[in-house]
Amino acid sequence: MDRRKRKKEKKTPTFTMKITRRKIDEITQQIAQTFSQFNTENQARAESLLKRISNWPRIAADVSKERREEIRIEGGKIIADYNYFFKN
Repeated sequence: MDRRKRKKEKKTPTFTMKITRRKIDEITQQIAQTFSQFNTENQARAESLLKRISNWPRIAADVSKERREEIRIEGGKIIADYNYFFKN
């Protein structure tokens, strides 16, 4: 009889809304501070990113579990796009 414990499968890490909101606030501030230094292509990207941020719901309470997951995923996509296009 094998008495060793089985290892639990690791779940994919997901950001909580608190962390995502904080990071998106930082992104908004950094874009506002450096917007004039961007070339026209990056200014267009920054404007579209700011538009996505303004449409992103900051609070995911009182929504379905599926909708909450969609909100988290969209927040993660916003952060990933910022890191891809604007991080040095």
